[in-house]
Amino acid sequence: NAYINRGLAKDHLGLLKESIKDFEKAIKIDPKNSLAYFNLGTIFSEQEKYEKAIEYFNEAIKLDSKKPDYFLNRAMAKNGLGLFKESIKDFEKAIEIDPKNSLAYYNLGTIFSEQEKYEKALEIFNKAIKLDSNNPYYFLNKGYAKFHLGKYEEAIKDFEKAIEIDPKNSLPYFNRGICNKELKNYSEAIKDFDEVIK
Repeated sequence: NAYINRGLAKDHLGLLKESIKDFEKAIKIDPKNSLAYFNLGTIFSEQEKYEKAIEYFNEAIKLDSKKPDYFLNRAMAKNGLGLFKESIKDFEKAIEIDPKNSLAYYNLGTIFSEQEKYEKALEIFNKAIKLDSNNPYYFLNKGYAKFHLGKYEEAIKDFEKAIEIDPKNSLPYFNRGICNKELKNYSEAIKDFDEVIK
């Protein structure tokens, strides 16, 4: 659909109002176009208008309940509203549809980490990493969970893996510095914080 593709192009250029009009036009032409509803939901979610986003994701899912991204994005919108139980269900549904969706596992792990259920988060981050071992954020959040469990040396290994994948990202250096400080490895901690300050 030309309106959907043009809407996506406009969205990438930050022309949100025009992008929304194109997706709405696509729906007028074909009210059963789940992708148009999904894209509208995504735009409103990016604007942190989560309730409106969820309405559009609900419509998309009514029309096509086999797309994991529809559940994934609705889960993130629900998470934005603090609806953690509902969000978890949607992430689990996305995983049920596509068991190889590392992003769904990662986001599910992040929710458990935010709820301070770090052991459960670790289990889920490990599944994400098994599917995609090249995403530094998977290791970063795994290390973050280990840090909160007091497993500083193990956390450092995860932060080092994140650094290996993306050496320009300052977050793993910062977190490794915190772990080194907790372990009283002060000179190593200083080196890490120096990397963050660069």
